[in-house]
Amino acid sequence: MVPSADDIRGEGRTGAPASENPGHLSGYLIGGTVARWTRDEGALADAYAEFLGDVGAELAEGRLQYEKHRASIHEFRQAAVGGRAES
Repeated sequence: MVPSADDIRGEGRTGAPASENPGHLSGYLIGGTVARWTRDEGALADAYAEFLGDVGAELAEGRLQYEKHRASIHEFRQAAVGGRAES
């Protein structure tokens, strides 16, 4: 059985990776990737929308992991803005 995006994250919303760290961008990337793999268009659309709502403020935090994963964040942002699944 393939887990859902919410199963992977352990939360009810696709965007929040953990209750103690809501809005962290890795949750959107992981949830969106799982949604894409499982062809869950609703969860993918939610991940994109929530990511776009939080990405500016999260990047302003200057977290080291965001710098390390800049390319992945950029690709996910492009997909979210374009409303298309990433390849």
